[in-house]
Amino acid sequence: LTPGHMFIRWHLPDGTHFNYETTQTIEITDDEYISYFNISQHALSSKMYMTPLTDKQIIATNYVEIACSFTDSEFAKQLELCDKSLMNYNNYVNAWLTKGEIFALQNNFDEAITCFNKVLELDSLNYRTFDYIGSLYSRQNKSTDAITHFTKAISCNPNDPQPYMHRAEEYLKIDNVDDAMADFESATSFLNEFTIFKFLVNYIKLTELEQKIMEAYLKKYDNNK
Repeated sequence: LTPGHMFIRWHLPDGTHFNYETTQTIEITDDEYISYFNISQHALSSKMYMTPLTDKQIIATNYVEIACSFTDSEFAKQLELCDKSLMNYNNYVNAWLTKGEIFALQNNFDEAITCFNKVLELDSLNYRTFDYIGSLYSRQNKSTDAITHFTKAISCNPNDPQPYMHRAEEYLKIDNVDDAMADFESATSFLNEFTIFKFLVNYIKLTELEQKIMEAYLKKYDNNK
């Protein structure tokens, strides 16, 4: 198990093993998985990831998969399935994340943050969770709290462009154009030929962000005339 993903591990008679990635039909080392998914030492030491799943853990993952198959309006069914997942494996991070996202869709921010904080208890360097919490504070127009959590996300994983983009948006809300531009430049610096998928995912967001920053600079310039 890795964050939001599973793979097959074959154990050989000599005590070694190899990992088989079914989506790409290739062999991948432990270190490559850890690096790609940015798995923290905290998560590794607690054996949340990179260890074989028990029967109950497999059942837990299936409940979450089913929960995610429902439409976003079927909140009660989704939450019930997440709870069943956690009954089988209470430390299943993806169940807590999914449950938090469901509460967030209902604008139940307190319950959402409770779920996300549970993730951080299990994996204190889970940058995606800090990013989620920052986004919740942003939706409540709590820019200081949002920036704090986006900054924590960046400190945990400085190579993902999304927390920089999210923090840049927040800086624009408080008229901090220079820091917004710095974050925009940081985000674009990670989008190269090696991260083409991230580029495609974030292209529209980056284009919109660039336009907002240019408009903010023009407004700042006009006000200083």
